[in-house]
Amino acid sequence: MMKVQQAGDQRGFSRLELMVVVLVFGILAAVLLERLRFYQEMAEKARMEYTVSRIKSGLRLRMAGLLVAGRAQEYSTLAKQNPIEWLDDKQENYAGEFASEKGQHALPGTWNFDRTDRMLVYSVQHGAHFQPDSTGRKQVRLKVITIRNTDGGVPNVVANEPSDSVAVEFVEAYRWFSQD
Repeated sequence: MMKVQQAGDQRGFSRLELMVVVLVFGILAAVLLERLRFYQEMAEKARMEYTVSRIKSGLRLRMAGLLVAGRAQEYSTLAKQNPIEWLDDKQENYAGEFASEKGQHALPGTWNFDRTDRMLVYSVQHGAHFQPDSTGRKQVRLKVITIRNTDGGVPNVVANEPSDSVAVEFVEAYRWFSQD
């Protein structure tokens, strides 16, 4: 005996229904991938800023060590050093030192130290929301500067107080995820 298919019975998806399901999944996947890229970039920014804070802490520890050893007058020598050397553990995305002209080919997502200009340079990897610097590159540049302690233009030299200090500063302010 043969069974007759009734009009209400269906045996699966029609092509139209299948295309709608595939389209919906495609849209969801695209939205999720875009959010993933956004969060990757946010994580990269946070990691870069964390490294900068570690470098600043390392500088303060070096300065404290010199102060305790009675060698505070040597603070200015810190401005000649590679700031990565101040970190306790190796920075995993540190690519090394280079001369200025080689820095133009730095790998994205890495730190490099420019021996010529004495700058620490971070090359941005995920920079959809990063505004290039004045050189047109997506990078963050840091420099260790010497701060002269002066009082009205006259050096302020007090017994047991250093005549100079050093600080880590951005060469140029960077804009990443800015509201402007």
